[in-house]
Amino acid sequence: MTLQADRHDWFDRLEMWFEKLVQNRYKVCSNKRGHQLPHPEITFTTPDPEHLPVPSEDLLELHAVCCKVAHFSGAGQYIEKIWRDVEDLGVLAEDGGSATALSSALLNQMHRLINPIEDGQN
Repeated sequence: MTLQADRHDWFDRLEMWFEKLVQNRYKVCSNKRGHQLPHPEITFTTPDPEHLPVPSEDLLELHAVCCKVAHFSGAGQYIEKIWRDVEDLGVLAEDGGSATALSSALLNQMHRLINPIEDGQN
């Protein structure tokens, strides 16, 4: 799924999700008031369903549930704190206190580098 960089960050941070309306059509939702969502609804399409399928309905639904649980449980605030720590991190703490922020930053970069569709091979 291709998203603008800021929307992709919101999606990764569990601040944005999609709620199914009808097949391949979704309502765009966010738990952040400052997020400006230019399109309240989107439709996923593909020119090649076999090699470039639309996102899985089940995985989008699971992501939406995770977003809601994170938000309502307060875990979203913890995730936000980790991301702020990553953004504010100038150098690593000698006592290992920045290990969580470093781990999160590295995992995020790995996620961005890995392409789930490797030349059509699975």
